[in-house]
Amino acid sequence: MTEQPYVPTGTAGQTTTVKRRTSVPAVLTTILALVVLAALIVFVVQNGDTTRISYFGWDLDLALGLSLLLAAVLGFILGILTSAILRLRRRRNHTTEG
Repeated sequence: MTEQPYVPTGTAGQTTTVKRRTSVPAVLTTILALVVLAALIVFVVQNGDTTRISYFGWDLDLALGLSLLLAAVLGFILGILTSAILRLRRRRNHTTEG
């Protein structure tokens, strides 16, 4: 027997409040994300020494913590994009072979 979701019924113009329960993994994930964010903020603030970055003719003076954070974020984004492209290519090859 499958459970049906609770759908409140009422007359027009009435509002019904339904309490939602938050799951434990969602709360733990949110707490972990906030801890990581706090650690990143502390990292950037504590590594405030400026450093010169030269890249293909661009010369930038950035804080060391900020430049390392930007490099990590760009690496993360490139990793996700590469993974998505490979996954799509693999899925396309799998569907054309079958």
